[in-house]
Amino acid sequence: MALDRLRAKLEGLPEALNEQLAGACWAQLREGFNRPFLALHLAAELYTARITLALALDLGWESRLRAGTDADEILEGLPAQCRIPVEWMLRFLVDQGLLESHGDRVKLVGEAQTGLAEIRAFAAEESGPNMATFDLLDRVRAVIPPFFMAGKPGEPLLFD
Repeated sequence: MALDRLRAKLEGLPEALNEQLAGACWAQLREGFNRPFLALHLAAELYTARITLALALDLGWESRLRAGTDADEILEGLPAQCRIPVEWMLRFLVDQGLLESHGDRVKLVGEAQTGLAEIRAFAAEESGPNMATFDLLDRVRAVIPPFFMAGKPGEPLLFD
């Protein structure tokens, strides 16, 4: 379903951008906003959303998300450094349609949309085999849990 929406969003997008960026001064920029670039951008956005939800589930938040929660409840027992990332994650997941918003609370309803393989396949089909963006997101998911669970600094986890 999400890939169908992604494909629908992609259709006509290069042409629409060409119309919005009409004029000689935009010619070079228009060349970069081609279908492969736009497909990769849209796929990366969906992949980021799904990997964010997968990370939330990895961190053990599923029962609270299913019951309906807010950032303060998620943050109970977590290091103070988690506030901004948790607030961003919840807002982003609502914006991407993976969590429902109920006032100042969010809720995970139905099956958690965490499938990543289909997004990689779509990106490879549309944009070629370069999966560096997706590999980086996978790496972040794999190494960042100690930031949330043990209060470890994020930079060494991500860059060492």
